[in-house]
Amino acid sequence: MAAKVVPPFRFAIVEVGVYRGAYPTLKNFAFLKSLHLKTMISLIPETPTNDLEDFCAMEGIQHIHHMVEKRKDDLTITVKDVVSILSTIVRSSQLPIYVHCLDGSEVTGLVFACLRRLQAWHYECIVNEFCRYARSGEISSAGV
Repeated sequence: MAAKVVPPFRFAIVEVGVYRGAYPTLKNFAFLKSLHLKTMISLIPETPTNDLEDFCAMEGIQHIHHMVEKRKDDLTITVKDVVSILSTIVRSSQLPIYVHCLDGSEVTGLVFACLRRLQAWHYECIVNEFCRYARSGEISSAGV
């Protein structure tokens, strides 16, 4: 019987070879394997699990971890981290790439909002994309 292929929560295609979503669990590994990833960026407040580290090692995926604390009403990703993440995303040698935070919502959304700004997207389009994945469906002082 074939393994069940389950994408991570809030999985989406951002661009060709650029994917986003929530923290992958064991049930998501077969799906992620099918993407033939070269790079995974984890935007999380703790060290990634051994399962995720082992998966990346076995698949030859470069795994980059940025420590991003998430307080109740605030995101704490630094400008330096955003610049580093975006510089990795735009390098074709790093693709395909999967970028995730814990729930695939605000932290990941903020990174891709910055990418869209660099791509000269209209502000309303950036906000619409951000809100599509936000837990509340909107940007508020508690959401970003």
